[in-house]
Amino acid sequence: RSALTALAAEAARPDDWVYVNNFQHANAPNALRLPPGHALRLEKAMVALLDELRATLPAAFDSEDYQARARSIDAEYGGQPEEQLQALGERAEQRGIAFLRTPLGFTYAPMLEGKVVKPEAFAAMPPSMQATVPENIEALQQELSELLQSFPRADKERRQNLRALNEEVAANAVKAALVDVLAEFGEDEGARDFLGAVESDLVANAQLFIGEGSGEQGDFVPQPVDSSRDPRFRRYMVNAIIAQEEEAKGAPVVEATNPTHGNLIGKSEHLAQMGALVTDFLLIKPGALHRANGGYLLIDARKLLLSPFAWEALKRALSTRSIRIEQPAENLGIVTTQTLDPQPIPLKVKVVLFGDRQLYYLLSQGDPEFQQLFKVQADFDDTIARTKDNAASYSRLVAAIVAEYKLKTLDKGAVAGIIEEGSRMAGDREKLS
Repeated sequence: RSALTALAAEAARPDDWVYVNNFQHANAPNALRLPPGHALRLEKAMVALLDELRATLPAAFDSEDYQARARSIDAEYGGQPEEQLQALGERAEQRGIAFLRTPLGFTYAPMLEGKVVKPEAFAAMPPSMQATVPENIEALQQELSELLQSFPRADKERRQNLRALNEEVAANAVKAALVDVLAEFGEDEGARDFLGAVESDLVANAQLFIGEGSGEQGDFVPQPVDSSRDPRFRRYMVNAIIAQEEEAKGAPVVEATNPTHGNLIGKSEHLAQMGALVTDFLLIKPGALHRANGGYLLIDARKLLLSPFAWEALKRALSTRSIRIEQPAENLGIVTTQTLDPQPIPLKVKVVLFGDRQLYYLLSQGDPEFQQLFKVQADFDDTIARTKDNAASYSRLVAAIVAEYKLKTLDKGAVAGIIEEGSRMAGDREKLS
């Protein structure tokens, strides 16, 4: 560990990695590579962006300019149906036909001297007049049918114009809010593509930032909520998987003290909602391979082999040179909850397995991939010769342990006793353990 720490201090800082929402396929989050130290900055920038939009979007829809343009659209289409029906009634009166509204709809009836004619009075009318009334009613009925069919089209055009107005107002507000974020991260292609997708989705879902209201004209009330915890805004957040502080230097040296499958390659956690377990990209948790990416990872081989699925997962990551987060249950075909398929993250790491000699030989004989993946062997002898130089080294080792763990200082006699104990452990007066 001491040797690797000194080596890693001179190495280059590895890149940051974040998981973001895939707006096309929510179950397949995208992995973005960012320069060192940028992951946490992007994470905070997205929260700040949402906080700003919570204030600016409702204000934009509540402005006088928006209200006036919305009223203009309603005025253009709102009065048309009634005016057209009134005009049809006037044309019917000119032909001696009454245009009547009933609980069941519209109907026509013959008129005489401005009054509706009863059936018996209609039968007493001259035959020439009786013949023209059905023709006029049939023609007016055709006009009414065409008119009623045009009303849904007009209402559709009204809604389309309102929708276009809403998108225009939302787009202006979103673009203004994104200026600072794009200026900071726009040079990175992956971040630029992500922010472009965020912009499109924000414009299409501007109502997320607006309270309950009329739904079309902007009589909205903003809801004061914490953006970082509001479930409506989760898809715009950033999950910093591999993130370094600004002042960090060198490559990481990580020791996996509990190398289970999930602790090694990461995992997707789940939340209980309405009796079901659900997950999303913000619930992806990094593993030791993520934290050590670009540096060094130390693993106790015995603990690794005793953890189900962990050994195979490590070999697969080293062989493919990528970290793919997957649940062991997926391979067994017993998954009963919502799962994710995150985009794999490229892996560049040096893995150091440490264990006893017997374990090394067992792996060499039992797993043909072991020698291909772990080609460098460092074998430490169990004993050394009990010489004056080695006794002095023993003394320095004792002093180093005392200093590191802040123990009480040992005198010469105590150190000599430890050297004698080393000989007893070695089982030879001429050897030290």
